[in-house]
Formats: sequence, C-alpha cells, structure tokens
Amino acid sequence: MSRSIAALSVVCLSCVAGAVSPVFTASFDGSVAGQNAAGQEVKPQQAEGIAYAPGLHGQALVADRARLVYPMSVLPPDRGTVEIVASPLPSGSGGGWLFLCGSPDQWGAVGIPRLWRWNGQPRFDLDGGQKAVYGGNPSWFDWSPGTWHVFTGTWDRTLGKTVFYIDGRMVGSYHGNPWENETSAGFAIGSSRHIEGTAMDDAKALIDSVTLYSTPLSATQVQLRYRELGLRLPSPVSVVPHPAWQNALLPRGEPGPELTLASQGASAYRILLPAEPTSMEEKAAADLALWLEAMTGVALPLAAEGESSNGPVIAIGHTQRLAQSGLATPDLAQEGYGIGVKDKDLFLWGGSGRGPINAVYALLEEDLGCRWYQRDTATIPHRPELIFRPVPRTFVPALEIRDPFYWDAFQADWSLRNRTNSPSAPVPDEWGGRMRYAGGFFVHTYNRLVPPNTYFQDHPEYYSEIGGKRQPRQLCLSNPEVVRIAIEKVREVLRADPGAQLISVSPNDGRGYCECADCKAFDEAEGDTQ
Repeated sequence: MSRSIAALSVVCLSCVAGAVSPVFTASFDGSVAGQNAAGQEVKPQQAEGIAYAPGLHGQALVADRARLVYPMSVLPPDRGTVEIVASPLPSGSGGGWLFLCGSPDQWGAVGIPRLWRWNGQPRFDLDGGQKAVYGGNPSWFDWSPGTWHVFTGTWDRTLGKTVFYIDGRMVGSYHGNPWENETSAGFAIGSSRHIEGTAMDDAKALIDSVTLYSTPLSATQVQLRYRELGLRLPSPVSVVPHPAWQNALLPRGEPGPELTLASQGASAYRILLPAEPTSMEEKAAADLALWLEAMTGVALPLAAEGESSNGPVIAIGHTQRLAQSGLATPDLAQEGYGIGVKDKDLFLWGGSGRGPINAVYALLEEDLGCRWYQRDTATIPHRPELIFRPVPRTFVPALEIRDPFYWDAFQADWSLRNRTNSPSAPVPDEWGGRMRYAGGFFVHTYNRLVPPNTYFQDHPEYYSEIGGKRQPRQLCLSNPEVVRIAIEKVREVLRADPGAQLISVSPNDGRGYCECADCKAFDEAEGDTQ
C-alpha cells in the first residue's frame, strides 16, 4: 500500500478504544537506558556485550551475546503487553534456541514474559513453555537478515490468557487457569537462561526496540501499532475484474441517494468512529479505509466523535450521529448489520459481535463489487471516481454457523472478508471471534458420546446390528438407553465448556448403520438411514 497508510494508522491508533501509552520503552539509540511512563530514565541492572548497529529507526542493539537485565519494576504484574522489534543476524536465521526476552536467572519463571524461537518457530509464554503459544511458520514470515519483524505478546494473569502476534497478525492464543507470579532477578533482553539451567541462549538478532504496556493491547491496536512502525505485510495480490464481469451480488432494494466517495484524487469524507468504539468497530473502520484506498487511491482519514471537523462521514458503529439520523436500527443480534444513508452521510453498523465488520464487507462486496476468492488475493475494481448509490438495508444471517470447510475458509482474514464464521478460522475475540464446538465434539461423535470401550462388552445392544450381529460401528438409535446416555454426555460437555456455541451429535465415519427391526422400520418410514 502507499505511504499514506502510515499517516492513517497514526490517526486511527489515537482514536481506538483504550489507547494506551507504554510503561517502559528501550530504543537502544546509542544507549541501553530505557524510559518509564513518567519519562524517567531506567538503567539496566546488568549490561554485557553491548554493541550497536543501524536499526529500523536509528540504532539497534546487536544482541548476539548481549544481555541486559532491567529491574522487575518495569514489568506490569497482572496484565500487559510486550513488543520487540527485531531482525536476525546471519548466525540467527536458522534453528536452535534463540531468546529475545525472558527471565535472567531461571528457565521460564512464571509471570516473566518470554519471546523466543526454537527450531525456527517463534513462541511466547510466561511459564517455561507449559502454556506456550506457538507462532508456527506463516507463509509471509521471512526470518532472514535484513528483514524487520514485530513480536507482540499480551497476557492477563487473572484470566489465564496469553495471545501471540507476529507482524500485527494474531498467530495463536492460550486460555487456561490464572497463575501466580514467581520472583525473578529482573527482566532480561537478549541472552536468557537455557532449559538445563546453567548455559545461556543468545538472541542472535538486532533489537531495535522493546516496549511494555500495562494492559493487553487489542488485536486492532497491535495491527495498527505494526503499521505505525512503518512496516507492511505483503497485501493480497489485487487484480481487476474481467471486462465481462458483472456484479451478481448487487443488493436488492431501492438505491439511496448518490454519494461521491472519491473524485480527482481526493475525498470530502472521513471515517467516523464512536468516541469509545468497540474493537469490532475499530477493525471495521481500519479495513474499510484499507480497501477504499486500494479501490480509489485516496486514503480517507479516521476520526472519533467529539473531534471538531465538518463535512460528510462514513459513520461506523453506534455513533451519536447514527442515533440522531432517524434511521431505524432494529435488533441485529451479534452478526447482523445495517447500511443506511442520511443526506450525504453513509452509516454502517451492526450487532454486538462481528456486525459492524459484516456491514463493511457487505458494502464492499455487494454494493462496490470487491471479491476475496482466495486468501492471498483480492479482486478490487479500480474506481478513482467512486460515485454510487448504496442500497439501505438491514440483514441478520439466517444461519448461525457458516462454515464452507475448505482450506481458504480456515484463514481469519478470508473468514472476515467473506462473512463466514468457521470454527477452524482463528478470528480473534476482539474481532468477533468464531463459532466453537464444545469439547472438540466436531462430527463423527457417536463413539465419544457412547464409547464402545465403556459399554460394548456389557451392552452390545447399544450398537449396530449388522447381518444379525451387534458390532460397534454405529449406535442403535432406537434404543432409549442410547438416547439417554448420549443426552447426558451432551449436557456434561456443554456444562464443562460454557463458552462454546455448538456440539455435534453425528454418526461415526463410514457406514455400518443399525439394521435391527426397530431401526429398520424407522428407516423405511423416513426413506433413509438415521
């Protein structure tokens, strides 16, 4: 994308909900001293092997065998965020143990945030690896000398939750039990203690900066912070539609007034957020700005309500402007959305979950003809003169789960853009999350509901009769005890996983359905197997 995205991100970061300032920053621009929230100098307790080299911004710490230990007071005790901007040295581009931060005197002290790599895979934890979040090897992650990356880990001790981001993208999360922090000699940057307790493992990287926040940054804040640093991930490959292409998804209904969002390289519009937007509204605004710029070449500024300015707006979410517009705003549940026009203002809002994000992508796809057929490509019409008549409408998805179940659909960005909610697409909770099966009960669950190892020996009648013989292939669904046991198991699993929305009660893979007289009679009456 163009350089204007950098300015856009700065504006947006200032208006996202709960925007925070760091409580500790070390920039290594010729000095190892950091700064706390009050701007006071924080010197390391220990500094070894210090050298500098050109970094992303000014000088960077050459963390080959360098080791800095800052006092424990720089670390937020209960919840926070650690961000490290780093680039590998030639010696650190392979596998092995590589540490960016952690405990200086023990392997993985509980409560000390640790960003590290092992066998080429980035990781984040606060407890020696028991609850490590693994970053894997994303296709866009190029850990080679000369490339700069941002590793961000967030944690909340009281919730037992950690989240790991690479280059502004969430790559994993862990949600378990709360933990109690252990004591440590400090917070180490660079070389940290090896798992065996005596040896040290080096960073083998250039470290441009280390930043700590006293709150877990949201997924949107992490994304915008990455852009604020002047870094960019490769954008999806944009192609223009075929000349004969027609928009088959044009919305039904009477079009509203004509709006001119861009003309002659400029726009009179701002993207307006509520004074205290939700993280879903933040994401909706950021994505709308991204794709409108790709379409028109014009970067629309973002603003929050309460900032003095004039002119028409694209209002995202439940703004005061929406409340004063007189537009009908019916209940849209979690994922429903609304699109409306009043005078020259365009309103995009939605339910409490992904609703506002769905509103943005409905407008882009249906009204403006954008498509995201594959996870790494985007079909974006080139419209420097963007004049159109949006169709006012509200919509609530008829299907609670929308899971195409193929490879592209398992990627979070693709899922958001195409308004699916596959349990396999790791959409962060901050962006509306995804549907989830309770206890991992996802298809082919008969054997988990009524396990043959538990019941078959004493109750073969619970299972399929095939050729006159009971076999543990499927369940005998006409047996009331089977139904009772399965219902009890479903209730047990749902109680143990209250945050889940779904549970699958479904046949085992393959056939082998029951042929007993009662099941056969049911099959004949219904015209199919159970």
